[in-house]
Amino acid sequence: MIIFDTNAVNLLSPSSTRADLIRKLRQSQHHRVAVPWMVLEEMAAHQARYYPDKYQTVLNSLAKLRAYLPWEPQSSLEPLDLERLLEHWRDAYRGIFEVIETSDAVFRRAYQREALALPPAKRVKDHAEGGRDVAIWFSILEFLKQNPDEHVWFVTNNSECAFVGHAVDLNSFGTQWTWYAPALQCGEQ
Repeated sequence: MIIFDTNAVNLLSPSSTRADLIRKLRQSQHHRVAVPWMVLEEMAAHQARYYPDKYQTVLNSLAKLRAYLPWEPQSSLEPLDLERLLEHWRDAYRGIFEVIETSDAVFRRAYQREALALPPAKRVKDHAEGGRDVAIWFSILEFLKQNPDEHVWFVTNNSECAFVGHAVDLNSFGTQWTWYAPALQCGEQ
């Protein structure tokens, strides 16, 4: 199975040749191609994050137009519906990737580690961050525990193996494990 990190597929256009290649790999039935649920949510959020600001800009422009014109313009704007846009992007990405679910136990562990600033989470000035990264990582580990015969390739643009060796011995899964990043490979093969 090929599992992608958010940074390896961020802002992937569903109509791009990259997306077509990933879909073809998945459709081949020779390769499973997936993202953890948290990656799916991050991808959808990255596509939708400017929508509320753009919407407000249009509302402000309409208000300026109304103030300028001596009559009421016949323009309207549907209500802001962020969840509708997020669901659009989730559906688009589900058409490309299999989604590895993130259990409640994984979420609890991830945010406990973030609160304690334990790797792969970290302390930044006066707060901790990295709970989503931990959730991604623990989702993959949970998947490996449930699928010990699966050979997993984790694709990321991280420049170091920040997660390997933190809170888990990958050899204990009895699975083949490869960490892939540009110009970098580490892990068990």
